[in-house]
Amino acid sequence: MCNSFSPQERENFISLLRLAVSLGTAKDSKLVSLIHKLPPPGIIITIDEEEALYLVEYLQHITKIQCTVATVGLLPEDNQKNRELFNSSKAAVMILDQPSSEMPISIPIRSIIHYSLPQSIKEYIGSFQLFTHTIGELFSVILYDPADRYIQEELIKRRWNSERENLQQFQQALIELNEMEEYAVCSACRMNFLYNTVGWVFNREECGICDNCRKRSVNQLLIHTTFVKTTLRCVAETREKFGVTVLTDVLRGITSKRVKENNLHCASTFGKLKSESISTVKKVFDTLLQEGMLRRTMGTYPTLYLTGIGKKLMQGEMFFPLELPKRMKLKDNEYIDRALMERMRNYRRAQAKLLNVPAFKVFSDSVLKEIVLKCPHTKEELFGISGFGEQKWLLFGEGILRIIRSYQADTSKGAE
Repeated sequence: MCNSFSPQERENFISLLRLAVSLGTAKDSKLVSLIHKLPPPGIIITIDEEEALYLVEYLQHITKIQCTVATVGLLPEDNQKNRELFNSSKAAVMILDQPSSEMPISIPIRSIIHYSLPQSIKEYIGSFQLFTHTIGELFSVILYDPADRYIQEELIKRRWNSERENLQQFQQALIELNEMEEYAVCSACRMNFLYNTVGWVFNREECGICDNCRKRSVNQLLIHTTFVKTTLRCVAETREKFGVTVLTDVLRGITSKRVKENNLHCASTFGKLKSESISTVKKVFDTLLQEGMLRRTMGTYPTLYLTGIGKKLMQGEMFFPLELPKRMKLKDNEYIDRALMERMRNYRRAQAKLLNVPAFKVFSDSVLKEIVLKCPHTKEELFGISGFGEQKWLLFGEGILRIIRSYQADTSKGAE
C-alpha cells in the first residue's frame, strides 16, 4: 500500500497485513482487550488531541502498560521527548492525533489501532507508512462506532466551512468519507476493497487474511434459500425488536421466558428450524449479518433489523407482524423504521459527543421517534415536530434532512 514500494515489495508487505474492523460502541473495553492481544509496540490513532490525552491516562490506569503521546498541540520538544521514549522501547504504546512524517518512528511497529473511523481511504492507507519495518504479521484494526461517521462529517464541515470557494473540496471530502464508511461495513474482502478503491489490481477474489475472509472461511455454511427466508421472516414478524438469542429460540421452537412473555410462540416461524442445533441457527444469523441482509442496533442489548438487501429478498413473502405486549407497542398504525432509527441515534450520539452534553440534550427520545415516523424532507416539516425549533434547526436541521435523504436513497437502491 505504501507508494514508495515496488509492486513486488508491495505484495510482500500486503501478505503480512491483517486487516479488521470492530463494530460497536464499547470502544474503551475493546481497546484494552486489543492492547493485551496484539503484539507490541503499537500505535493508536485518535481523532484529536483531547481524545489522545484521555486515552493515555485511561490505558495507563487500566492496563498498567507504559504509554506515550504525540499530538499537534504539544510543544515540539515534548513531542520529541515522547517519540524518543517510544523509539527506545520504554513505552509499548504511542498515541497520535494524526500520523506525521515530522515525527519518524525508527522501531518496527506491529499494530495500528484507529480509535475512530478515518476520514478517507487515503488517510487509512497512509497510516500503513508507520510500519517502517516488516518483522512478522502487521495488524491494522479500526474501532468503528457508526456515530464516528457523523463526527467526521462535522469536522469536515468545520474545515471547509461549505463556502462557495471550498464547495468542491467539501463535497470530495464527503465522497471520500462515504468510501471509508463503506469499507468499515463491507462484508467482502477488505484487501480487494482497498485495491479497487485506489485502482490497483488484486489477483485473488479473497485475501484469506482480513476479518471478513476469516469469518467466511469459518462460516462456509451452505444455507438453503428456505433457511434465509425463514430467518428474515422471523426478524420481520417479531417487528425487529429482538436479538439473536431470542430469535434462535423462536426458530428452534423453544418456549423460553422471553418468548412466552412476548407471545413469540405465536410466530409463523416458531419451530421452523427445530431440527437444527443452536450453533447452526446462530451461524445462519452470522452469515446473514456478514452478507449484509441483517444489521444489529447499537447498545447493551442489540436487536436485529433488515437492510435494503434483506427487504428485497422478503418481497412477495407473506407474513403478519405479531401483536406484542402493550409495553412494546406503538400507537395504532405506527411503524418505526429500525434502520433509520439507528442512523438517527448514531447522529444524536455524535452530536452529543461534539457538544459534550448528554444525548437527550440534543433531542429527546420522543422527538427522535417523531422524526423517524414523519420522515420530514423540509425545514417547515421539521418545525412541525413538537420540540423542534429554530435553535435545533441551526444546530442539527441540515444534518437530519441529509440523513433522511441518504437513507431513502440507500433503501431504494437496495430494493431495486
